[in-house]
Amino acid sequence: MKTHSKNILSLFGYDFGNRLLGFVASAYIARVFGVDGFGTINYGMAILSFMILFASPGIHIVGTRLISQKIGDATFLVRKITTVRFVLAVVLCIATVSASFFFIHESELRFVVMLYALSILPFAFQIEWFFQGKERIDVIGINRFLATAVFTIGILVFARSTLALFIVPVSFFASSLVNATALFISMKKFPDTPDAVSNSSIGSISWRSLLKQALPIGSAGILAQIVLNLPVFLLGIFSTTTEIGNYSAASKIVFFLLAIDRAIYFLFYPLIARNFSLAPENVPVHVHRAVRYTLIAAVPLCAGGVVLAQPIVNFIFSKSYSDAVVLFQILIFYFLFTILNSIFAYVLIAGGKEKRYSAITISISLILLAGLVAATAWWNAIGAAAIMALGEGVMMTAMFNAMKKIVPLKNYSFVFTTLASSLVMVAAVFALRNYAMAAIPVGVALYCVCLIMLKELTKSDLMFLRERLV
Repeated sequence: MKTHSKNILSLFGYDFGNRLLGFVASAYIARVFGVDGFGTINYGMAILSFMILFASPGIHIVGTRLISQKIGDATFLVRKITTVRFVLAVVLCIATVSASFFFIHESELRFVVMLYALSILPFAFQIEWFFQGKERIDVIGINRFLATAVFTIGILVFARSTLALFIVPVSFFASSLVNATALFISMKKFPDTPDAVSNSSIGSISWRSLLKQALPIGSAGILAQIVLNLPVFLLGIFSTTTEIGNYSAASKIVFFLLAIDRAIYFLFYPLIARNFSLAPENVPVHVHRAVRYTLIAAVPLCAGGVVLAQPIVNFIFSKSYSDAVVLFQILIFYFLFTILNSIFAYVLIAGGKEKRYSAITISISLILLAGLVAATAWWNAIGAAAIMALGEGVMMTAMFNAMKKIVPLKNYSFVFTTLASSLVMVAAVFALRNYAMAAIPVGVALYCVCLIMLKELTKSDLMFLRERLV
């Protein structure tokens, strides 16, 4: 097996296991605590997500770059960055706990938020960025899997009634602590070999200069993550924990499917970046192929998800989450737009158009923030889901138009053949919608047959995939 394939299997093997364990834990929490309890848990998690963004505003990205460039003493750099992150974490923890007494009047919700806020402290000591710089993604995968296993076991063993709601944030704190500890233990196995400059150069970096370097790098990503986590936070302000629970249930399924997005990054981005440098004439071919394969994989997932939304939600979360069905049907398009958006964005970055990428991300995200506030205030979870999907569609379109200026795509016939094949699949799945176990294999088989008949999936495609992965 090729080294490329081994790295991919290692990464996505652990990533799939990690996502599967987390998904099992989420489904179990949703069933044990009900819609209201699930909403409470996810509101606390949303607050923690915001805290994480501001506890490391791009600092870890600077750290990864310095480690990868082998600049200075790695151990000293870890101490420096960890100290800055810990100070920020302490400030955020105190601020969040204090604010909860003024803005959260429901005692149970306040208690959950306070417990989740404590997890920001071990987060400061999580040094995944160090291993990213060392290009040891397998270490990150193993430790994430271990931490998720601790969380899931804690939930399955101790969270057995609605009275044990606090077990969820406590288990999350324990998993964060295990992850941070395991990462530091793993770091001890790496030799400390400064290459380019002396420790004094790293030592001269103050926390102000570190933040000054980090903020421009992380600003676009921070804003995008704020938009991603904002709906749950807004639902906590404008609506009820029931709405939060239904929205969270629908989004959990969609985010599980977004494992495909990570595959695009680790498979497509290095390939396209290398070709921009060494063989720019091949870039349009690779981009065309990536968009084709992504649509072939994602469109039937979206179409099938819309038709089978009710049995999918009922099977995973139970019938009490019936209001999550329409939310899932809306958010499934967020999934489609996101993975296409990733392709176009990575082409811009690989082509040296980082400023254009940042400008698009920041400008549209700011518009989305305003849209989310208004839509959530008026239409609650449905409004939030609709704006998320619509906003990602606008972002995808803007990225595509920017990408066309450096990598034009001339042939779009695959869009129509993929849609036509998906319509045949949808008709079959809809006819068998009451027999989901039969509908899925029949729909997939018909979809593949249509692609082959329309010559959209050919022997050359199979040969290409075999060459890349076997």
